[in-house]
Amino acid sequence: MKNTVGFCADDSMRVSLRVEEADTRINRLLKKVFNGKKVSLELAEDYKGFSLLINTSEPFVPAAEILAQTGHSAEGYYLVCENNCMIVYSRHIRGFFYGIQTLRQIIENHAEFPACEIIDCPDIKMRGAHFDLRLSHPTFENLTAYIEEFAKYKINTLLIEYEDRFSFDRHPELRNKQLCLTDAQLDAIKQTAADNFIEIIPLQQSFGHLEYVLKHKQYEHLRENHESVGELCPSKPETAELVKSLLDEVIDKHPDAAFIHIGCDEVYSLCVCPACISQYGNSRERAFIGFVNQLIDHVASRGKIPIIWHDMMEKCSDAELSLLDKRAVVMIWLYYVQGSETDIETAERFRANGIEVMGGCAARCSDNDLLQSYPVLRNRVPNIMKWAKSAKELAIGCVIGTNWGVNFSMGCPYGIFETSWYMVLLSAEALWNASAGADGFLCRFLIEFHGLSGNEAAEYLDTDMLGYYRIIGGLADKLGKNRDLAELIGIMNEYGEYARHVRNAASQAYRLAVWPDDEVEKLIYKNSRYLPAFEALEGIKIRMREKLACYLPDPILRTFMESRFYLIDRLREYIKGL
Repeated sequence: MKNTVGFCADDSMRVSLRVEEADTRINRLLKKVFNGKKVSLELAEDYKGFSLLINTSEPFVPAAEILAQTGHSAEGYYLVCENNCMIVYSRHIRGFFYGIQTLRQIIENHAEFPACEIIDCPDIKMRGAHFDLRLSHPTFENLTAYIEEFAKYKINTLLIEYEDRFSFDRHPELRNKQLCLTDAQLDAIKQTAADNFIEIIPLQQSFGHLEYVLKHKQYEHLRENHESVGELCPSKPETAELVKSLLDEVIDKHPDAAFIHIGCDEVYSLCVCPACISQYGNSRERAFIGFVNQLIDHVASRGKIPIIWHDMMEKCSDAELSLLDKRAVVMIWLYYVQGSETDIETAERFRANGIEVMGGCAARCSDNDLLQSYPVLRNRVPNIMKWAKSAKELAIGCVIGTNWGVNFSMGCPYGIFETSWYMVLLSAEALWNASAGADGFLCRFLIEFHGLSGNEAAEYLDTDMLGYYRIIGGLADKLGKNRDLAELIGIMNEYGEYARHVRNAASQAYRLAVWPDDEVEKLIYKNSRYLPAFEALEGIKIRMREKLACYLPDPILRTFMESRFYLIDRLREYIKGL
C-alpha cells in the first residue's frame, strides 16, 4: 500500500454495515467489538456479500482479485486499513464473522495500527478444539465463555467427550449426580456454539474407555474380562444393544450435529474371552471391525457421519481394512509425530483403502507425565506444527487439537484446561495458516491473551516459545488479561520444585523400614532438608486451592487437590510421627 497512515480506534469512530442479509450473530459480535456503540445497517438486496465500514461512508465494491482469492472459501475475508479507515468484506457470512474477529483483535490490542491489507483464507476447513469432561473440567459458565473464545481465534469445530456429565434419560444411573450437565445447560452450550459458527462433534465412547458404564453392577457382565473395567465384549448381543442406546441418546440431543464420534480407541483386552476367540477366530482385527461396523451402520441410519479413532486398525492388513464400512471417517491421532512422515503414511494407507480421514494433534496428552501442571511443550509444539503442515499437504479437511484432561476417567487429572490455552491458540493459528510457523508466537500470545504491552512483549520476540510456562508467573504483575492464570502457573511451578524434594524424601524412606528402631536414622530423616519442602508445600496448597477455585467446580477442586497432595500429606504425617 502506498499510504502508511493506519488506523486509530477511539470513541469518535463511525461504524456501518452494508450486507445482503441480516444475521443476529454478527450483531452480537459487533456489540462486543464496539462496546454497544450504534452501528448503522444498510440491507441491500442487490449487494453481493457483507461489508463493515469504519470512518468511511463510500460503498465498498470488492475488486475481482479480492473476490477470486476469498470467494472460493466460505471463511475467506478481506480487510484493509488506511487513512484512519477500516473495511472488512467477505462474500460469505462465516468469512465476514472471522474478518470482524481479526478487526476485534486489532482494536483490543493496538491503540494504533499501521496501514495494511489482508486477504485471508484458512488452510484447513474444520479446525477443532476439544473439551474432555471426564474428570477435571471448567465450570459450566466457563465452558460457554471458552466457546466464544474459540471463535475469536477462528476455531470452528468442537469435539466434546461428555461421559457421565451427559444427561442420559434412558440410563440415569450413568449420570454424575453432582456434575452432570442439565438439559438446559447442554442447550446453552449448543446455542453458544451455533451463535459462534462452531460445529459440535459429540464423542460417545462405544468399545473401550467405558469405565463409567462398566463399573456398575448391572453392566459388569458385558466386560471382555472382569479385570478390564473399561472394555466391552463384542460377542455378547446385549453389548451392541447398550451401545446403540447410548448413541441414540447422544444423537437425539444433538439433532444438528453432522458427525458423531464413536471413539473405539485403546480396546486393549479385545478378543481374550472364550466367546470372542471362538466367534472371531482369535483375530483382534476381525473382532474390532465386525463390532464397529454394527455401530457405523446404526449411526449412519440415524443420518449422522460416524467418526472412529484409528489406532485399533494400525495392524490391520489391507484385506481387513477393506471390510470397514466406508461410511465412517477415521480420525488419526498421532501425538508424537514431529519430524517423521508417519502421519502422511498412515493417512495415505487409509485413503488407499477407500477410507476418508481426519487428523488429531494434541494440545495436551499424557506425555508420560500424569502429574503435569501444563502441556509438555517440547512434544506438543512440533506435533501441532507437523500436523498442520501435513493436513494442508494432504488436503485433510478436519484436524482436532485434542486436549485430554486425564488418561482415563478413573485416573489422575492433568493440569486444568485453562493452563493449555497456550497450545490451544497455537493449534488454532497453525490450522488456519499452516505456513506461518511458530516464530514470534510467544510474543503474540503475550499481547493477545495476556494483554502485555507491545513494547514489553517485544522483549520476548526471539525467545524460545518453549519457555512460556517458565516465565509467565514472573510477569503476572504486568499483565492486563488473565493475570490469575499466570499467578496459578507460577504457583504450579513452585509446587513442582518442592514436590521434587518430597519425592526424594520418599525414595529415602526405605531406610526407616529396614532399620525401624534406629534412632539415628529417624533423627537424620527428621532433621533433613526435606522438612522445609513440606512446610513450603503447606503454604503452596492454600494458594493453589484459592486460585483453582476460580476455575473448577467444588467436587473437581477437591479431586484435583487430592491428586497433587495425597501422597505428600501422607508422607508428611508419617515423618511427623517418627
